[in-house]
Amino acid sequence: MIGRPGPKQRRAVFFLLAISVFAISYYAGNRNKTVDAVPISGLVMRPPAPAPEFQLFDQSDESFSQEQLRGSWNLLVLDPQSGTASPAFYRMVQVYNRLAIESELQRQTHFIYVPRESSDDIKAGAGRLGPNFIALHGSGREVDETFLRFGVSEITNNFTLYLIDPEARIHALFTDVQDAATIAADLKAIISNQNP
Repeated sequence: MIGRPGPKQRRAVFFLLAISVFAISYYAGNRNKTVDAVPISGLVMRPPAPAPEFQLFDQSDESFSQEQLRGSWNLLVLDPQSGTASPAFYRMVQVYNRLAIESELQRQTHFIYVPRESSDDIKAGAGRLGPNFIALHGSGREVDETFLRFGVSEITNNFTLYLIDPEARIHALFTDVQDAATIAADLKAIISNQNP
């Protein structure tokens, strides 16, 4: 007949159970760690959300949809005001210029500007910035649908910058109150962490 365990034996069993629970928790926590856990000023989407479907045209009048987002990092802004003098266009240009010293990072990233209303000035302005700066346009209905699919209401003057990863997923969001230097630093941190 086996007797009841004594106090020392019970303590040893509890100790072993505690060590086992800690080891399992530690393993599970590290196994589920994501490489995108980089502290940034913007909002990191966990898990990243698929970019909504859209169908527009670039400044060369070539078709451009969410499929063209695959294979590169993309910083996309939908501008409710439109124009090369608008705050959203200016912020994108500032971020683009901030990354000029990070030429490899600048080459890996597409900067996509979607104005509510397009113009020849916008197309020309985007064209002067280089092949990775893309201004999209479409019919009023197509643009309105794109704005709505990204959750942009028609009455706001605020803008959001969407960081879209190479799998065409929204990876992070930046608001119009975040300055270009901060956004550029966050882009560098996120992309560098994803491509060690």
